[in-house]
Amino acid sequence: MLGGIIFQLVSLTVFCVLLVEYIVRRIRDRPLKQVATSNAYGHGHQSSESMGFIGGFGRPLEQPLMYLAYALCIEAVLLYIRGVYRVVELADGWDGRVIQTQSLFFIFDAIPVFTTMALMNVFHPGRLLTTEVVSGAIPLGSKLSV
Repeated sequence: MLGGIIFQLVSLTVFCVLLVEYIVRRIRDRPLKQVATSNAYGHGHQSSESMGFIGGFGRPLEQPLMYLAYALCIEAVLLYIRGVYRVVELADGWDGRVIQTQSLFFIFDAIPVFTTMALMNVFHPGRLLTTEVVSGAIPLGSKLSV
């Protein structure tokens, strides 16, 4: 069980790194790949409006996307708190003091999980990522050029 909790913390860390990389790349206008578009004369060029980040590049995140980013950051912190508590709890063994203390379980496990679920319901991506926010995204099946 301890290995599973540690794996969860490692996976959460990878997710947080990718989230931060996405936000930084989007704000700094540094996509991994650019989409080639053609103008009225048939000449291909790189369009900053169609390079594939949600909402375009080089400008602040739209309000709904910023809410989602804040919520994800708060949720990550809460899940880290829970994960560290669970590692300490399970490392102490089944007869340890931590695992037998109900108040610690409520404070460091139940409350963070409940708060994370509540935040995800309030700041649900399905409501926040509307058509207007994702209008700058690459359509499925588009060809990317390097």
